[in-house]
Amino acid sequence: MAGKPPTLLSYVPGTAKVVAAEQQFFEHDLIIKEVKAKIASAQNRMKKIYDRKHEEEEFEIGDWVYLKLQAYQQHSLS
Repeated sequence: MAGKPPTLLSYVPGTAKVVAAEQQFFEHDLIIKEVKAKIASAQNRMKKIYDRKHEEEEFEIGDWVYLKLQAYQQHSLS
């Protein structure tokens, strides 16, 4: 399945009938939120570094540009 990753539903407090399960679900939700925050922080850091070095280029019709092509190599198991 390509495209969007599956959504992780948040735990609704009070829906578990076992106290230990309730605590584990709650901790799991906290870990997921922390991981998402760290991923967002890393993405922002990478974007900031990219934006610092990136220069937008515009070309007019008829301009000569250098186009670097790379041959595609298929790697598969026999």
